[in-house]
Amino acid sequence: MVQIERDAPILPHNATVTLGNKEYRIESGLGEGSYARVLRAINNANKKIVGLKIQKPAFAWEYYIAKEIQTRLKNAPILQGFMSIDCAFLFRNASILEMDYAPYGNLLDAINKVKAASGRQIHVSIATLLSIQLFDIVDHLHKCKIIHGDIKPDNFVLFSLPTTDPQNICIKLIDFGRSIDMSLLPDGIEFRQVVKTEDFQCTEMRDGRSWTYQTDLFGLAGTTYLLLMGEYMKVSKRGREWTLQKNLHRYLHREVWLPIYEQLLNVESCSNLPNLPELRRRLQDLLVTVDQKWLTHCLMSFGNILQGH
Repeated sequence: MVQIERDAPILPHNATVTLGNKEYRIESGLGEGSYARVLRAINNANKKIVGLKIQKPAFAWEYYIAKEIQTRLKNAPILQGFMSIDCAFLFRNASILEMDYAPYGNLLDAINKVKAASGRQIHVSIATLLSIQLFDIVDHLHKCKIIHGDIKPDNFVLFSLPTTDPQNICIKLIDFGRSIDMSLLPDGIEFRQVVKTEDFQCTEMRDGRSWTYQTDLFGLAGTTYLLLMGEYMKVSKRGREWTLQKNLHRYLHREVWLPIYEQLLNVESCSNLPNLPELRRRLQDLLVTVDQKWLTHCLMSFGNILQGH
């Protein structure tokens, strides 16, 4: 992390800028949110395409969380599933993070591209394959004692195309600006803050109950639901149980998925969370039943759409 005692430079498109001792060629915008914008750039030293995330005011927390994940996971293969921040520049009025570039956009982009190209949602087999990776990523994040705090389709990006190889991790989790490092807090701490956007409120927030990792589990449920159904998840309470407002279609293997959603939406307590590896195993068992030639065909079609073919 490089601290620079001046304001951040303007980063116009098609310009070369110097940050610290590094030089970048700014190419285009990749996205903009409420708190930050991301540019596509080329690191002139190694000619690598990177993302530059600009946030005002300066915010070092995301860099800290990204480095803690790397430290706590060490050399675990799942580390590929988390955005790495190669360098951070902290100016007086802004921070600029150099991150990996995701050539295929985020999961929401992928869902929209498939819908535009085919008029359908992502094939259930691909949705299951991607969901297996999502469960693995969130499980390992929580084992690091970190709550992401903003799990949604926009915050999972595709760095490579999915394949039938279970070791191929094609998704990365990004945007740790709202993350909570539970290792810095007293044991047993719980939260009661409610996020403003209703669709992203976990069921604990809606009930006025305390929460910790449940906010991520709700986001995980919502992300996988969007992959399966092609629309955002809506939930309602029936008696004491939270359920999906719109049931899954039978061909989506609802006999497997519905019990998973029941667990993610109805967590007993902060000290009794769902077993994510067990839920992931159910999805792996489901994927094994899919004909491999058919899965390969589906993945090829999916890849062609993402590549614009």
